[in-house]
Order: sequence, then structure tokens, then C-alpha cells
Amino acid sequence: MRQDRGSNDSNKTTIVNLVEVVRHGQRIVLPEGLTAEAAIEVLQRKQRQEEEAITMSEPIHVFPWDGAIALKKAMEQTYGVAFQESGWFGARQIGVEIGFGQTVQVPWGSFTVPGIEGKISCGVDLADGRLIFVVAAEVKRKYEEKIKELISLTRKLAADESIYRGKAFQIKFKKGNDIDRNAQPRFMDLHGVETAIFSEDLQGEIDTNILVPILYPDAVRAEGTPLKRGVLLAGGYGVGKTLLAHNIAVQATQSGWTFLYCKDPRELPDALQFMQAYQPGLVFVEDIDQATSGERSESMNEILNHLDGIATKSAEIITIMTTNDVTSINKAMLRPGRIDVLLFIDPPNPNAVGRLIRTYANGRVPATEDLAEVGKLLQGRIPAVIREVVERSKLENLRRTEGQGGPLTASDLVATAKSYIRKEERLTSMDPALADQDAAARNFGAGLGEPIAKAMAEYLQRVHGEALVIPPVKPDGHDREAAALLKQ
Repeated sequence: MRQDRGSNDSNKTTIVNLVEVVRHGQRIVLPEGLTAEAAIEVLQRKQRQEEEAITMSEPIHVFPWDGAIALKKAMEQTYGVAFQESGWFGARQIGVEIGFGQTVQVPWGSFTVPGIEGKISCGVDLADGRLIFVVAAEVKRKYEEKIKELISLTRKLAADESIYRGKAFQIKFKKGNDIDRNAQPRFMDLHGVETAIFSEDLQGEIDTNILVPILYPDAVRAEGTPLKRGVLLAGGYGVGKTLLAHNIAVQATQSGWTFLYCKDPRELPDALQFMQAYQPGLVFVEDIDQATSGERSESMNEILNHLDGIATKSAEIITIMTTNDVTSINKAMLRPGRIDVLLFIDPPNPNAVGRLIRTYANGRVPATEDLAEVGKLLQGRIPAVIREVVERSKLENLRRTEGQGGPLTASDLVATAKSYIRKEERLTSMDPALADQDAAARNFGAGLGEPIAKAMAEYLQRVHGEALVIPPVKPDGHDREAAALLKQ
């Protein structure tokens, strides 16, 4: 039976739509039953499709600069040329820190690349409140697969060769009240970090509650114990909380953990969001009382929810916070799940004083020297005072030996410690108001704004070497520049 022309056209259109063009080998192979005329139409239709302009956009869920470094590597692997040597047309260069004191240039914005008609661009977007990297393209459809391959390689390199995973750095996430889309982490210098020394009991608690999960994560997982923990370090000014942070950063990075020092306690939610992409990790934030004191507020609730929210229940993130005034922190913050461990960082006891002296003396004190007496004299003083006594003892040693020097003796250290204490007592006796240092701090705190009160407390601490306690006070408009002057 003869088919009419309309039926033939319909069948040909169906065949054209079903045929897929595959580029392979050196021959043109037509499907069985496909005429040359139909094959030509298939190829013409494919040509028209490939010339269509398309827009693509793919998120890569890492911090933007991590993604930018990965894109740079992917481009260089794909096209076999280094970005710095060849440049890519239209690309703006941005310096990105990849380690302490190390910076490389990466392409940013829109640019073209060899062999692709159209533009590729990279930039920043927000996903669940977190900054992420985005690669977009405006190209002809025939380059779609090449762009997909480039993005896939970028995503793999960002995951496998992250510049942040397992490193220690600090970051300021916001500019004013808005997320800073240009924020860059700054890597910490962990070379030659001084060892924090505490009493044996306190060091045992630090080891158990912080270092064991970092050093033996597989064993902790095997026990069924969560690696998500909240630790609060409470203690006065100068007792070693910040130094402890640097010690932990060294241990963490050596064990493959990411360490983030959060400079602003109000940005703790941002830090925890960041760490979701780089766990197992540790977030360290100082003066958490500045963001969690007083009545519940929207910003405080955000911190509380991020510490124990659904999204972080299974996260392998240890959050370590410090405070100089634990009594001012809202009780909702102190419950398990938010704060699992509270450690009081006290000034050193006699044994810890002796170990600090040997550390600061850097081998100058023979192992045979008995430091029990100087340990008792300096117990309760902050490490900065003990260091100063050691430095003065070196001068005392030079005086005693008429410039010859030599080992520091226990008598050198005792004499210097007693001299320091006599001057401290004399200064206190000059003003009865200073006899009770805590009372003096409270008086200042009651009459001055918080910045000035804290600065005065720090000043008194430097003079007397004692940790002072100031009750929480509300800002009352006093000039913050006065506080800065007092700190000098």
C-alpha cells in the first residue's frame, strides 16, 4: 500500500528526533533504515542546537577562595598552561593566602579560555547562611560538556586539595552587620609556639576533654562518644587561655583537624557554619560572655541554636570558648549540649611555677636546682609575672658573677622573686584603696563604662600580677578611647 506524503514527513520527523549524534572513530555510520536525506536533517538540527547560547551555574560547597584555587588548578590541568604565565583574557587577579606568609594569584570575575566561545565566571553565593564558591558560564551549547568536565574537576580538587582543611587560621566573617563576601582567612603562625603549663590536675582535664578526641578520633568514635563537644575555659586575665588555644592548634593540625580562631564571639554561628565543610574541626572563640550575658536576645538565641541545633548534632566539631566572667553568662548557655565541659584555668600552683621557670629559662636552670621555695613565693601569679622574674634573675645572675653569667640558681630566682614581691607590697601600701584589688576593680566597674573598667583591671593586673574579677557592667557611653589609653 502506498503511503501519502504527509505520512512520510511525519515518519521522517520522528526518526530525526530519535537519532542521537555520537562522535566516535573516523567513519559516519547511519542507523539502519535512516536515509541520507534524514541524516542530513539530523545533523543540521544538531548544528542549530549546538549554536544556541546557554547559561550554566554550578555551586561548589567550599569557601570561595578554596574554590578559586581549585578552579585555577583545574584550568591549568585542562589547558596545560599556568595562569600566571599565560593569563586568561579578561580575568582579574586576586591574591589568596594559602598558608602563613604564602599568597598566590587566582582568576576572579569573568574571563575567556582557549577553544571555548563565550565566557566563564566565578564568584560567591550564600547557601544556608554560608559563603560558597560558584562557577557560571555563558557559552554555546556545543561546549556544555567541556564546562561540566571543568566544574567536576574543580569540585574534586576543592575536596581533595583544600587549602583550609587541616590548617589553622582566623577570620572575620562580617563587615558591620552584613556578611563580608570578600572575607579571607588568615593563617596562624604555629612555629615556635610556647608551651602552656598548668597544674597536673588541670592538665589532666585538658588532655581528657580536649586532646584525647583530637589525637584518637577513631577510638572515640568506636566508643560511641560524639566528637561534637562544647568546652568553656573560665579564668582571669593572663592565666594562659589564649596560649592554650595556640597549643591546641598545633596538636589539632598535626592530627589533621581544621582549627578556626574566631575573633568575634558574635560570629560564632558563622564559624560553626564554616566548619561544617571542613570537619573534623575545632572552633576557638574568646570572651563568649560578651555575646551570651544578660537576657536572651535574637543574637544569643542564634548562638545557642547553632551550638546544639539539628544541623550540628552529628557534626565532628569541638567548640572551645573562654570567659573572664563565667557568672555573667546566661544559664541557658551552660547546659550540656552547649557546654559539655567547664574548666577553670587557675594561676599556676608551686609545681607549675617551677615548670614555667624552667621553660622560660630555656635550659639555664640545672635539673639539680630545688625550685620549691620560689614556687611557693610565686604561686598564684600569672605566667607573665613568672617570666619577668626569670628575666630579672638573669640580670641578678650577671650582677652576682660580675658579668660572667652561668647557670641560674634557685637563690637567684628566690632573691628576684622576693624583690618583686616587696615592690608589689610597697605599691599596694601607697594607696589603701589598692589593698583589696578585687574591691578596687568593683569600684571602677560600678562607676565607669565596661571598656574603661576592663582596661583598668588589666592595668592593675600587670602591676600586681593577680587575676582580677570585675562584675558585669553595662556600657554607659563613656569614651572607648579612654580605655585604649589605659591599656597603654
